[in-house]
Amino acid sequence: MPYVLAILVVLTRAVLGQEEPSLSIGHPWSGRQEAARSICPHQGPLLHAYSCERGLGWGTDGLVDLVLDVARKLQAEHPEVKLVVGNLSRRYGGEIPFSVSHQSGRDADLGFVMYDRKDHQVLPLPLVHIRDAHGRLEGRDEGQYARFDPERNWSIVRAVIADPRVQWVFVADHLKEAMLAWARAHNEDPTTLIRAEFVLKQPSTSTPHDDHFHVRLYCNDDSRLAGCLDRPPLWSWADSRSEVFEEHVAERVRAWETGDDALRLDALLHLTRYERSDLAAQVIDAWPLPGPALQRTARDYLAAVDLSAVAARLLDRAQALMPGGDGLDLLAAARDLPTHLVDRFLVRAAATLAPPGPARLAVLRLARGAGGPASLHGLADAWRPFSGDERRALLESARFVLNREFKSVEALTAFLDEHEHDDGTDLLLESLPGICEGDRLVLPRVAEQILRGGMRRTTAVRILERMFGTSFSEHYSNQRMYQRWSTLIGNHPDLFRLPCDWKEIRRVLEGASDESERPAPGASG
Repeated sequence: MPYVLAILVVLTRAVLGQEEPSLSIGHPWSGRQEAARSICPHQGPLLHAYSCERGLGWGTDGLVDLVLDVARKLQAEHPEVKLVVGNLSRRYGGEIPFSVSHQSGRDADLGFVMYDRKDHQVLPLPLVHIRDAHGRLEGRDEGQYARFDPERNWSIVRAVIADPRVQWVFVADHLKEAMLAWARAHNEDPTTLIRAEFVLKQPSTSTPHDDHFHVRLYCNDDSRLAGCLDRPPLWSWADSRSEVFEEHVAERVRAWETGDDALRLDALLHLTRYERSDLAAQVIDAWPLPGPALQRTARDYLAAVDLSAVAARLLDRAQALMPGGDGLDLLAAARDLPTHLVDRFLVRAAATLAPPGPARLAVLRLARGAGGPASLHGLADAWRPFSGDERRALLESARFVLNREFKSVEALTAFLDEHEHDDGTDLLLESLPGICEGDRLVLPRVAEQILRGGMRRTTAVRILERMFGTSFSEHYSNQRMYQRWSTLIGNHPDLFRLPCDWKEIRRVLEGASDESERPAPGASG
């Protein structure tokens, strides 16, 4: 039925002479767009789009309509103000400079309303970082002073979040609080204030957005059917769930249940594009699937969707099919599984997969993706001695587990102290150089643990020896050297923002240590 509706919509648009709707496809950080619209023809009294000369003024119909609506509402409230528009997307989407997102036509940067010292709106330099200077929200860039206006910026926010298609407005916390404080003081609508509390957000994985608003929309119906992908949260008031789209997904599930291979292949292709796990349990239960095309598509489907709800089912099915190739194939598709379930599976696998072979290598790669340190010890103890490929795979898995599990040296050293005489500990110690990628501050924390008496000296020395590829037995294990390093680390934290090359860190550290002990010019000594 959704296909029939879609065909009718296309035919109706053709008869009426309407243009094709714009489509956002994929994620904001990994996607593209089709039939995009440009904001640039609307330059003038209403808005100033400084990104047009860079070719970054393109977005979906919904995004361009939203920006124009916000500009009109802003000018209706404050006739002297012009909306400043920054980056949208490229015409066909894809990566843009200085941003991870803005790839699929659903993101728009809007400049703050700012004023100079003569109370003129600042237009040419919209990206001025606004700081909280003892209650004054102001900034300066290349000599240009700018003052943030909470009232007029709240007008932008109010207009944006009134649209139920909006998921986020990214902005720095101190600016969010300033706008909300103004809104509360002026008795703004309580429902709008609650919505703003949720939608206004300082990003946790990028810049704080203290120089512009970043607006993001949910997918619309046409884009969802083309493969547009949303991520939670889905606000209760938002236009983020589509009955047409959900019926389309349900139709694909019913197609799977017919048992027809062609319909099953089509269903998997669609749900892979949508990253929907509605068929995950059915695919696992039917594994292996008949025919190479269906099997390959099913593997791609499992790799694309969230398997957390069916992880136990997948591992039980893989166990039943082991050590044959079908069990290995199912394991190869698994990703992001809960660690406690993987550990349980690995313990069983260690007992049942005694002879070396491809099954053991597949299990080790699964440990790399989701296993814990305890299961690695179990595998190491059960399968000794190791040979070439298995040893390399286990070391690689150990590096990943250490980087994932032991984000603090306290946890790592407690574990190693507990297992100091186990054979498995040697294997984990051999993998320690890889922890640099996960925690470059490991050395100062090791020093801190030693000084506080929280680590056995032998374990600490072994950690440092593994990291630096040299012996600390005569020089670096003495208390005075650790004390000097600890002081030096506190005074020179940038030492441990170097590339992951422990020999280079050691060279710099020793050079800085020598300098720190030299008397200052003119000092007695």
